[in-house]
Amino acid sequence: MTSSKKYKLSTDKVVFRRNNDGTVSTIPTSSIPGFPNVNPDYLEYVAWLAGGNTPDPADVAPVPVPQTITRAQGKAALIQAGLWQQVQAFMAGIDDPNEQLLAEVALNDTVTWERSSPFLARVAVALGLSEQQLDELFIAAAAVVL
Repeated sequence: MTSSKKYKLSTDKVVFRRNNDGTVSTIPTSSIPGFPNVNPDYLEYVAWLAGGNTPDPADVAPVPVPQTITRAQGKAALIQAGLWQQVQAFMAGIDDPNEQLLAEVALNDTVTWERSSPFLARVAVALGLSEQQLDELFIAAAAVVL
């Protein structure tokens, strides 16, 4: 870097600058048509870029975990993850007839699957899925378009 300042992109319309004293400040990078950004810090940043420098990339924002998915999305995600047969085996292994009927309703008759569902938590434990893996399945399911 040719400057004593370090810049980092953000996911908003600002750039972060680490100052010589270790503090961090933000520099607005947007302009309004007819009113260019003439902020001295911004102009310094533009000159720094023109000097061949590259800012650090923005931090990747975590993907939010959907709290609700459709039943079809959930089933598709389980199939794509290779877990559908394990789910079916779990269902077949429920001994209590009433519990099995309630499980069938939860699996096949609900319109949506809730991330906070006690039944879902029970199935996840039976399949050996961690909370993070279950979150990843919900994220994958939300991306399914049928």
